[in-house]
Amino acid sequence: MLCPKCESKNTRVTCTSHTKAVTTRYSRCLDCEKRFKSIEKIVRQHNIRNRRLNKTKVREIRANKENLTYIELALKYDVALTTIYMAKIKKTWRNVD
Repeated sequence: MLCPKCESKNTRVTCTSHTKAVTTRYSRCLDCEKRFKSIEKIVRQHNIRNRRLNKTKVREIRANKENLTYIELALKYDVALTTIYMAKIKKTWRNVD
């Protein structure tokens, strides 16, 4: 992380706190002694992307008539690679044949 004052990369995290939605990191610059914090929001994209599939798409993924790789399938259906894998091994969408 860069120091907001001197833009040095020589920084250290002194404390971290976690909640369900946010991670806050308190840091200090080792060059200018500036103290600062960063806030990271936790986004659950996997669940959002998983909703892009439907029964028809899952059947197409499992049939894979074009012999595409998992990466190519993920790009084609605009979902995460793990979503393709989980649908393929029937960990998700179990009710679809």
